[in-house]
Amino acid sequence: MFLPRSVVLGGGAMGSLWAGTLGTVTNVCLYTKWKEHIRKINLQGGIIVQSLDGGRRRVDCNTASTPSDVLKFGRPEIGFVFAKGVEETFEAGRIAAQLLSTGGVLVSLQNGMGREETLLDAIGSVNRTDKLHLAIGTTSHGAIVEPGIVTHQGSGDTALASAEMEVSERIASLLTDCGIETRAVLQCEKEAMLWRKLIINCAINPLTAIFGVQNGYIFRDQPQGLREISARVARETFAVSDAVPGVHNAFASEEDAVAAVLRVSEMTQANTSSMLTDILKRKQTEIESINGWVCSMAKRRGCDAPLNQKLCEMIRNIEASQEMNDCLHQLHSEVSTLKHVQELLDVSEPFR
Repeated sequence: MFLPRSVVLGGGAMGSLWAGTLGTVTNVCLYTKWKEHIRKINLQGGIIVQSLDGGRRRVDCNTASTPSDVLKFGRPEIGFVFAKGVEETFEAGRIAAQLLSTGGVLVSLQNGMGREETLLDAIGSVNRTDKLHLAIGTTSHGAIVEPGIVTHQGSGDTALASAEMEVSERIASLLTDCGIETRAVLQCEKEAMLWRKLIINCAINPLTAIFGVQNGYIFRDQPQGLREISARVARETFAVSDAVPGVHNAFASEEDAVAAVLRVSEMTQANTSSMLTDILKRKQTEIESINGWVCSMAKRRGCDAPLNQKLCEMIRNIEASQEMNDCLHQLHSEVSTLKHVQELLDVSEPFR
């Protein structure tokens, strides 16, 4: 039976989850610089995919650390980018544009905004004589990874859009076949789709990073006040989205936005957000392409976004700390937790 060839660029939690998922319906290759991850996958003959209920399966997965290694397994038709940061996304897009076959499809399901422009620049930097299709999407699935093993921490909505609906439907069907139910979205609805995910990310990720908790703590309101802060962030971000031309109501109302945030928090309650993972690993977070993006858009549209600004400030302070472990210890202390809750509750909501 012929299986399409795919490449996943990025061996972090989400890239590994997608490689482990795609390996059931495609000949997948995971492209990563993480040597120990590659060694373990090769040693055990595939990537181990675990679920929270204790299920465990090994999925065939090739590995590569250079573009030429990818081509040893054949030229892929589909590429999935799971890189972080502008530079990393550009480089992943450039490599994918070199690797993908004629008429290939490049898919991005990354967090944050601005990635479509970055990937288009990357594709344009490569001398291709054919058109490479680009599909931009969002997903609320969550995962954690260790060498050779990825644990699926929570499910959620996955959707994508492309300039050609046939391309969107083809990729959505492929992902659905391998267990990730995915919707194909019309191109005219793409901005609303992206803002829906952005609102959810803004109201969950920085709070989990600041308080050092998993997603479900927001739904459970631990510490007390966290749920209200998240709801205020969702309302504020929704108000900014409402002022952006072309978004066409990311949600029907601000309370629908709050409900969506709480639903994702509950569905992915065991998940450690990517922003908290970055903090724990002393890496730069995606704050600039999430809450920072909202602040930039608010300024352009003449809106206020004080809570998003405060969250950016707090995350930047953590990133800038020279003693990250001491900073994290302070964040997790009871006194510091109460202080940060009150600090965020004291931020005035903008007049709307």
